[in-house]
Parts: sequence; C-alpha cells; structure tokens
Amino acid sequence: MDRPFRHILHPTDLSVASRIAFRHALKLALVTDAKLTVMHVSGDDDGVDWSAFPGVRQHLEAWGILPPNSTPENVGTLGLRIRKVSARGSDPVAACMDYEARHAADLIVVATSQREAPLD
Repeated sequence: MDRPFRHILHPTDLSVASRIAFRHALKLALVTDAKLTVMHVSGDDDGVDWSAFPGVRQHLEAWGILPPNSTPENVGTLGLRIRKVSARGSDPVAACMDYEARHAADLIVVATSQREAPLD
C-alpha cells in the first residue's frame, strides 16, 4: 500500500498554537512513515535559537513511544526523519511557499487562531 504522505511540512511561529499543530504533524509523520520538516521564518539576524523549536524526543517520551532520557539515535530507530529548518525573511508565507516549491510536501500542517462566532 502506498503511503498517504511522504513529506509533511510544518511552518511554525513557535507559539502555543503552533506547538499543538506540531503535535499533529509529528503524529502524522510517525503513523505514515513520512519525513517531517519543521520550519521557522524570522526577520531577526541574530541567528537561530534551536531550543525554541518543539522537542521531538520530548513529545515521543511523553506519549510513551520512547523511554525517558532517550537519544537522537532512539528517534532513528522509529524510522522518523525530522528536519528543522530556519529561514530569514520579512514574509513568512512567501518563505514557506518558496521552500515548499523546492521540497514538495504532500501535507502542510499549520496552526490557526480560534475565533468566536457571534451567537444569533
């Protein structure tokens, strides 16, 4: 049977809402054996704070998939292929679309804001 997804792209602004979307993207990558790219676009020239990216092992440990204090090698035994990408630019959407054009994704998992609908 063909895999439904080979590559999942998760653009993140590193917010709480994006962390929820990350969990969905990670779980989908795990169950479909897809490569997962987590991408953050920043206008800062200060460099990348990789510790601000969501922790793959932290989530897999919390889900009981990996043992506590696991290593990157433990992630590899699951067949997960995770790539964290940082890009600089003033337009995050354009940067993500440019990346996607060069590294085609089957699915893009993004966070949305919850809005309250007026009750009539």
